[in-house]
Amino acid sequence: MSSHARLKMVGQHDGMAFIVENDPLSVELMTSIIDKSARYLAEWVRPTNSTVERMAQRATVEDVVIIDIILGDQLDGFDVVRTLVDSRFQGGVILVSGYDPAYLVALREIAQEKGLRVLGALKKPFRNEELMSLV
Repeated sequence: MSSHARLKMVGQHDGMAFIVENDPLSVELMTSIIDKSARYLAEWVRPTNSTVERMAQRATVEDVVIIDIILGDQLDGFDVVRTLVDSRFQGGVILVSGYDPAYLVALREIAQEKGLRVLGALKKPFRNEELMSLV
């Protein structure tokens, strides 16, 4: 995508908020919160290898990627972090999970060790204000 096309798409927003999540209700909630922030334009990235790779290729330093750790059969949050590292993603990363908080701690440490800029980690269910403070 050309930089001109991206500017037209993002408009008055600072960047994109890519939501890598397998639960449509969680996507709807996070999109609503992001819309209220008016800082990012939210986009759902279905958790498949090809969609995550395409997202990583078009993501820029102005963008944020919100990653659920448990994503279904094809991949998980650890795979998404690996893809972001391989693509040299420079934007922000927010981790979310409804499972054991140890997963959040472990993935946060791995992501930071690999050079990703982790903005925060949220245990589901989280309050709207918690996500809002990160976006």
